[in-house]
Amino acid sequence: MIEENLYDLLKSLGFVKRDLTNRIIRCLDTSNEFIYINQDILFTTISYPPHENRGEHTHKELRITCVRSGRGILTFNNRKIKLSPGDISLLLPNVPHSLEVIGDSNLIISELVIDLSQ
Repeated sequence: MIEENLYDLLKSLGFVKRDLTNRIIRCLDTSNEFIYINQDILFTTISYPPHENRGEHTHKELRITCVRSGRGILTFNNRKIKLSPGDISLLLPNVPHSLEVIGDSNLIISELVIDLSQ
């Protein structure tokens, strides 16, 4: 099950929880929201401000991330990967990584978070 503290963190950051419905998510929509699909799957859109640096950390879930706008550097396995709009990254659970926003624009990502521990 996706960690409860992830939901609490999203709410504390001003994210709005949306119910799962048939819908279209516009690529230019920059609102911070998350869609709780079930106890094992979450879809979220996150906007990181310019020069944000998310130091090395891990997640217990699989993360599939699509860059919607802005640029960043994803570091994992001693590799630095430049991210640009349209790039998709896949991070397996428990892989140490960091994310740095580069440039003067927000880095906006959409992320599918899937708990594979079942």
